[in-house]
Amino acid sequence: MPNVIVICANGLQTAYLGTYGNPWIHTPNIDRMAARSVVFDWHFPDNLTTLPARRSWWSGQYTIHDPLKSWGPLENAQELELLSLLKTAKVRTTLISDCPYVNDPSMGFARAWSERILVRGSGYDAWCDPLEVKVDCRKKGSELPLPPETDPNYETWRERWDDLLRNRKQTGRLLDERQTGVAQVVTKAEDWLSKQTPDSTPYLLWLDIFCPHGPWDLPEVYRDYYAADRADHFEIHETGDLVPTKPSDTKKIRSLIDVPGGWVGDIITDDELIRLRKTYAGAVTMLDTWVGHLMNYLEDTGLWDDTIIAFTSDQGEPLGEHGFVRRPVANVHEELAHTPLIVRWPDLKETGQRIGSLIQSIDLSSTILNSFNLETPKHWHGKDLKPLIIDQETPWREMVITGMDNDIYAIRTHEWLLIQHAEADPDESDPKEEPDDILDTELDKPELYIKPEDRWERHDVASMNEDVVEELSAQLNQILEKLAEAAD
Repeated sequence: MPNVIVICANGLQTAYLGTYGNPWIHTPNIDRMAARSVVFDWHFPDNLTTLPARRSWWSGQYTIHDPLKSWGPLENAQELELLSLLKTAKVRTTLISDCPYVNDPSMGFARAWSERILVRGSGYDAWCDPLEVKVDCRKKGSELPLPPETDPNYETWRERWDDLLRNRKQTGRLLDERQTGVAQVVTKAEDWLSKQTPDSTPYLLWLDIFCPHGPWDLPEVYRDYYAADRADHFEIHETGDLVPTKPSDTKKIRSLIDVPGGWVGDIITDDELIRLRKTYAGAVTMLDTWVGHLMNYLEDTGLWDDTIIAFTSDQGEPLGEHGFVRRPVANVHEELAHTPLIVRWPDLKETGQRIGSLIQSIDLSSTILNSFNLETPKHWHGKDLKPLIIDQETPWREMVITGMDNDIYAIRTHEWLLIQHAEADPDESDPKEEPDDILDTELDKPELYIKPEDRWERHDVASMNEDVVEELSAQLNQILEKLAEAAD
């Protein structure tokens, strides 16, 4: 019975990985892992983003349909059923995480693990005592932009920037790469693994790495890694495909550590967007560097040969592909909903292959459970990936579903992607304030895209394929209704 290690990166867009087609970002270690593993080309979480994705992973079930199972705290033990089933079977479950949302004790996502090693200080983690670590992002010379004091989000951003400055000061991460969150998670994982023996209890080790999720407060070597003329970039007003760079020196453009979710041209200029993409690319390369450290350790100790290793992400990252950055609106487009999944299975010869089946993140849950010779509960929605790894002709699902914030949903087949907005709740709308002509807007109409040709979903063909829209919409609604009924 092999042990299982899951390496989960946060906010990693597949388009920024070499093994998923990127020609200019350096990810040699993840690419090396892919060459010795199985790459799933079409992998989608059902419930975006950070915490909702983990609800699905660790429950083994779709959670897309339940408005209560979004960003709120866990409500019952069944939401972490994967962990409880493993613990009942005497399998240790160990979480090593620098993800502030997972680490937050009020959310409860870390409580069901046999062992928790929590790394503090990543992102806007409110970790440091303001009385002991004194900072002020408003001081002259600070590179952290604040909105005007009249802006309703002014205090939110002031608190975030102050927390970031405290964390930066306390960890020293800009001066010492080993103090970054990703490095700390990997280092602690290697230390934990070094203490295991052949007689140790079987384990699931889950590494929850916040990188490359923003804010991108990186050591200079990574922040400026792609800021030279030689780097390529996404062309702003094109389809999102990678093109050669035009002569420019992006080092002269200020490096943005983070921006509020918003629209290009409003909260960020075109030039700043190019710089932000290159900074993000630097974060991806930093992630890759430390994945390489872990891979070397696993190879040197022989763990690579007898451990199931999965590399994945909970979500991507919108960086202007549809005119906005971060997540000002709920969306299920390629840059957010398509995530990597690479699985290394010992003793199988099917390495280096690519699988084109439609995979959901809950399939990883069933795969983990079955790898410890435990049956998948009947009410789970995932499928064990091992038969598919052995034989790509194994019958699989014809469609996947995904959604965000119970506001927007999508159904994806091999040929189509249908995006559909949630229907307005009549109990929550006031007809005096919101007449029908306002509620029934163009933005709320279904969108249809041809897949996989229209990778970046630029050409809506719904009006030309009304029969397809009707059929897929009916299937999506039926799935959501069945999930809601089962939950009741």
